[in-house]
Amino acid sequence: MCIETVTEHYKDQRCAQFYADQLGISLQHLSTTVKQVTGKSVLDTIAYIVIIDAKAQLKGTDMTIQEIAYSLNFPNPSFFCKFFRRHVGMSPLELEIVESVTSKINGSVGNTVFDSRYTDLSQLSAWIPLFLEGGVTVGRGGR
Repeated sequence: MCIETVTEHYKDQRCAQFYADQLGISLQHLSTTVKQVTGKSVLDTIAYIVIIDAKAQLKGTDMTIQEIAYSLNFPNPSFFCKFFRRHVGMSPLELEIVESVTSKINGSVGNTVFDSRYTDLSQLSAWIPLFLEGGVTVGRGGR
């Protein structure tokens, strides 16, 4: 799969057949080749790129979840949240909260990079009261 084709069309095209047609190859050939090279399916590869963009927008903009959903061409925010949860394991809002809490644990308030060392909820439990008291924010009100 040509990365330029995916990065140009991932917001509008999430169907593997589209990319096979763009490259002038069969869907079977595209699927087999992508699986051999990446170990992932074509759809998983496209979803990965969509999720990278979604996470970047969540962290790097003041856009609401609804605005992000529409910017990525999802029919509605609910479908976007379901897609996000399926691929990330949590909703966009949950990710914002976890990243905000882990940044407090890591002692770097401005850095919201998700640190996988703190995915154990027992380690996060000490920060839940701080979040509930307003000491940890997720950057966008009303969500």
